[in-house]
Amino acid sequence: MIVWIVAGAAVVCFYIGFRAPSVRILFFSAMAWIKGVPILWIDDPHVAARVLKASGTKGIFLERILSEPAWLPVISLESIDDPLWTSMKKNLTILMKALPSSMDLEKITKEIALNHLKSCHVFDSNSVVYITIAAFYKWIFQEPFPDNATFVCDATWEWRKELAIKGKANVELKKRVVQWVIKEIEATPWLYVLFGDKWCEPEYYSLMLQPFFLSPGINVSDVAVTIKALCNRQKDKEYDVVDMITKALDMAHPFVILERFLKNGLPEDGIAPGTHVFIPMDMMTSDNTIRFGGGSRKCPGQQQAMAIMTGLFQPEILNSTKFQPHQGHLYSGRDQDGKETLPELLYQVYVIVTVFWTAIWQKIS
Repeated sequence: MIVWIVAGAAVVCFYIGFRAPSVRILFFSAMAWIKGVPILWIDDPHVAARVLKASGTKGIFLERILSEPAWLPVISLESIDDPLWTSMKKNLTILMKALPSSMDLEKITKEIALNHLKSCHVFDSNSVVYITIAAFYKWIFQEPFPDNATFVCDATWEWRKELAIKGKANVELKKRVVQWVIKEIEATPWLYVLFGDKWCEPEYYSLMLQPFFLSPGINVSDVAVTIKALCNRQKDKEYDVVDMITKALDMAHPFVILERFLKNGLPEDGIAPGTHVFIPMDMMTSDNTIRFGGGSRKCPGQQQAMAIMTGLFQPEILNSTKFQPHQGHLYSGRDQDGKETLPELLYQVYVIVTVFWTAIWQKIS
């Protein structure tokens, strides 16, 4: 019986693609049956907000099975649970208090973005990634982003490829980025003194890489594609940048699925104790109740996220014919990069079969 479930999931994935709602429901339903954990899909933003407030535990499905391994050798604060999450969140707070203001980040981003617009032939997805990385670098290290460090931008596509289940990332390039950020921190005395030699440990260098370089490099370019679509609908109109950003986030949030394990349930919404809840952000219209998450795990970098996007998406850029963020946009977890290629579909089948086999082996052993 279990073998047929695995085979069926693999075949469906091959023909439809893993990100199709029907496939992921089938995948997680089968995993839930194997693991013996009841699941529930919630697409009401207000119920979703109550779920996020009720629990900060990600549980044993999406993040644990797929995201955590894809992030390695970085530890993503977005994916882990306690006790590591509490420890890293505390240290991230210490780091963020030592950093400049979000207003400085917005000014830096605006300057870099407008200069790039003048010099580039096309303001494509790689441009968005470069500006995001360069702005955070200058904001943190108070120096222009080095020309010999653009491999960091390239590496964001490798992380995103594995996170979107489109292929195995270049491990050596990932390691190179880790060594790069450690050296940059070691060369910055006021930053190095915060945690000293601990910066060499995954728990600490991840505090710098994931929130300020990797996740923004991945997510902002996703938002840019949606903003371009909005611009196409509003030709010859003036753009309110903040309004455009919030609309883009609500229409096509970079996080495709949120999840929480409700140990105590949520009686007011009829959710039983021990239920694992999935929130399909791509199948609903979000709003400010869940735009940046909710509860104890609400995005701690909300101000920085808005600053980088407000600085980047200037009216001069949005109105420019050069602004083509869909060009070169690869490995989206959504539908922004077209259909999966055959190698990507085969990789998804490989991942599904591997995950199921591991879960079955753990159950019977």
